[in-house]
Amino acid sequence: MSGQLSEEEVEEVYAWIDLVPLSRPKRNIARDFSDGVLMAETVNHFYPKLVEMHNYSGANAFTQKLYNWT
Repeated sequence: MSGQLSEEEVEEVYAWIDLVPLSRPKRNIARDFSDGVLMAETVNHFYPKLVEMHNYSGANAFTQKLYNWT
């Protein structure tokens, strides 16, 4: 198994993410998910008791992004 997804697998991931109601549109998935907020929303969609959304805020600064991910 290689460490990379095939183009078909990437499209499957995008289609799956499109099923989750997110607070902002997906433009560049790596950049959009970098602050952890959209990942928290995704987990919250499937496991609402695991994630308290008030603990996550959108961020551009590295330190806030890191805080969201820890």
